[in-house]
Order: sequence, then C-alpha cells, then structure tokens
Amino acid sequence: MKKQLLLAALFLFSLGVFAQTGTWVSQATGFTDVSSGVRNVTCVDSNIVWIASYDGSGGAANRQDCSHTSDGGATWTATTVTGVPASHDWSMVFGTDADHAWACFYNATAGSGGGIWATTDGGLTWNQQGVGTIYDANSFPDVVYFWDNNNGFTMGDPNPKFEIYTTNDGGTTWNAVDPNNIPANLSGEYGIVAHYNVIGDTIWFDTNKGRVFRSADRGLTWTVSSTGITVPTNGAIDICFSDALNGMVRLYTATTGVSNCKVTADGGDTWTAFTPVGNLWGSDLKHVPGTASMLVSTGADATNGFTGSSYSFDGGLNWNDIDIGVQRTALGIADSLHMWAGGFTTSPTADGIFSWTIVPLILCSDGNINPGTGTSTATALCEGDTATFTATGVVAPTEGTNYGVSWLISSADITGVADPLNDPNLIATYTFTQPATATSVRTFINDATLITTYGTYYLDSCCVC
Repeated sequence: MKKQLLLAALFLFSLGVFAQTGTWVSQATGFTDVSSGVRNVTCVDSNIVWIASYDGSGGAANRQDCSHTSDGGATWTATTVTGVPASHDWSMVFGTDADHAWACFYNATAGSGGGIWATTDGGLTWNQQGVGTIYDANSFPDVVYFWDNNNGFTMGDPNPKFEIYTTNDGGTTWNAVDPNNIPANLSGEYGIVAHYNVIGDTIWFDTNKGRVFRSADRGLTWTVSSTGITVPTNGAIDICFSDALNGMVRLYTATTGVSNCKVTADGGDTWTAFTPVGNLWGSDLKHVPGTASMLVSTGADATNGFTGSSYSFDGGLNWNDIDIGVQRTALGIADSLHMWAGGFTTSPTADGIFSWTIVPLILCSDGNINPGTGTSTATALCEGDTATFTATGVVAPTEGTNYGVSWLISSADITGVADPLNDPNLIATYTFTQPATATSVRTFINDATLITTYGTYYLDSCCVC
C-alpha cells in the first residue's frame, strides 16, 4: 500500500520549555567495536562519568569493556576489565571518582557465577574482590554501589536468599548481611541487573515478581513491598525515586509502548496506579538530582518504533518529548545541566553516547534566521522507496556552535505551530546538522516503521533556535 509523503512548507521553531535551552550532542565513547551500546551510566559529578558497554550489533557477544571521562565527555578513555573470564558479561559499573570504580559481572554462559572487580587507577588495572567470600558458582550478581571510596554494598539473586554484602574499606573485605534481616524471596524471584535506586542512606531494588526491597540503613536491614504489578516472563519493572518517600514504578510493554505505572508517597510501602500522559519511553528512567520531581526517560526500541527521549516535571504524570526517532539507551544524570544518554558507536572515534548541552537562547523571530527553500526528488513514496529532500539558502543562528538544521515528519501540516515538538501530529524528529550549512539534505526511506497507514505526511526542514 502506498504511504504518501509530501514536502510541506518550511518553518522555524523553538524546542519547547525544557529542550529549548539544550540538545543532545554526540560524543565518542572510544569503544573499539562498532555498534557498541551503553548498558549503564554512573555520573560522579558534572565532569566524571563511567559507562559499561554491550553488544548492540545483535550478536549478543559478552563484553568486558568500559569507558570513563573526567572532562565532561570532551574525551573518553575506554579500557577492558582485566582478569574477567570471556564467559562473563556486564551487570553494571559504578565509579566514585576518576580513579576508583567497581565492575559487577555475571557468568552469561553458565547462567550463574560472577563477581566484583575494582580499579584504583582509572581502569588501567583491575582486581577481583572477595574471592571465596562473596558470589560463588551459584550466584548471580546484579548491583554494586558506593557512597564514597570506602563504603558500599552489592546485591545478587537469591542463594538461597538474596545475597547482599556491605563494605567499609572499599571492598577489600565484604561482610554478608544477616539473612534474618532480608525478607524471604518468592519462588522463582530474582533481581535485575543495574536495577536499583539510592538516595542518601536508602536503597531500593526491584524484582521480576513486581516487588520492591528497601533498606534505610545502607543495606543492613531490609523490608519488601508488592507493587501489585504482574511482570511477564523475562520482563522487568523500573523504579524511580525522587526522595526517600516519593517515587514511581512502571512496567513497559515494548509492543505497544505503553507503561503500567504506580506511584508511592511512603517510600514504597504502598502503591497507587496512575496513567502517564505523553511518551514515557521504555529504555531508562531517571530522576534529576537537585529537583523535586523532574524525571527523564529514554527509548531505544527501533524494532517497534519507540525511540527518543522525554521529560516530566511532576514525578512522571505528564511527559514532554525532547526528541523522537533517535535511539537513546541508558541514562546518567548529575543535575539538570549535566546528563548523558547512551547511543551506539559508529567507529572508535565517533558516537556512542550523547551529552546534554546547553544552547544559548535566541529569538526565533530573528529576521536573520531562514530555513531555506525545500525541494524533493519525489513527492509520493511507496513502502521501500527512497527520496532525497534538500533545503537551500539556510541561514541558522550564529550564537554558539549547536544551532543548525533539523527535519521532522508529521501527519498534518503543522507549519506555524508554536511548539511543534509537543504537537500530537508529530511523528519523528531527526538530529539536526550543526553548525548549519547553507544546504541541508535528508534522505528518507519509507520503511513503514514511522508511517504505518495510508495518507499524506509532511517532511519539514527547520532552523533550530
């Protein structure tokens, strides 16, 4: 069936209340393998960030490489965690400064086993911790977290109860938490890699049975509550707390892009259902430190067409899109000005992660800005057809280096709409070229992923300001 695509009038637009002051800018993680994704992100502060990799090619290869930056992402240093068996894959990495980090691995080949490795020299060398005292062949490590270079905890699946250890010497010695202080697990219950929250001394982690475990004393004693959400086989919920009392949990359905959500105001003792409004994406969900209830979500599910990023100012009730149509994986957030969202490498020197970059404000009514005049090699596309769209005579803002030209697809003519990124007819946006050149080109392939029904669609060129 023909999916018709028409080139509409060109127009200017601003990026909205939150996004108008910033944009995601690509950075090179340094990972050697092409299509290396970002499994998890740890933000130490606005400059120091640690990330763990995964095989984003679809080959499901085990990975033992990580990367970190100490200059806000201007440069990333990729290293391999030495001494980790090839059968092991990442649970997560956690860093406390540019030198100290802990790597949590599970045995992906055997299905059980794994451990904790630590570095004190920025990832040049690593040593396994607690050999013979934590995580045996029947274990499955999920989480490692440190408050500083000395005090931390780690959690693994039931063996026979959830394995939880604490340390006050950087992991030189780990102490098993008294099993009597850990609630009994349900039959078949287990944790999820890198699924946890920590605010102050309070820790939460979620399980495949829709339950949330909580400790208010850095892991020494625990309680558990049921969210009432039934998690499907091989599924997982996400938890996101804004403070010690207020948080949310959601179960994301990949085929529909819909989240089953509940909120708590008592730290997770009780949960109340709510329906989010807008795009709550399914890859990651994080609170923005320093704010009362601002959250950010990311989506990387290209198979089902649910990709992009969004934000909420009210604890997850209402969501506004930052962008649509770009794969964004794990989130790491230091504050509202310093955020990172994972992507995929195209080479060791290009792409892999996006940094939130503030863009100086400029009036879109500035007469010196012009999105140019558009032409196209085709005005109607069948499924599988390709067309090239060109905007010539582009004049973009001159302040800064992050302004440029973007393209968006909509199901209605939204020329002149004040806030097109929040228009219900918007289908997808494309990362803009920066700085803008006088001629901007976009090749579009109608693969029926974004355009799924017969009709008229619009591809618009925009000067971003």
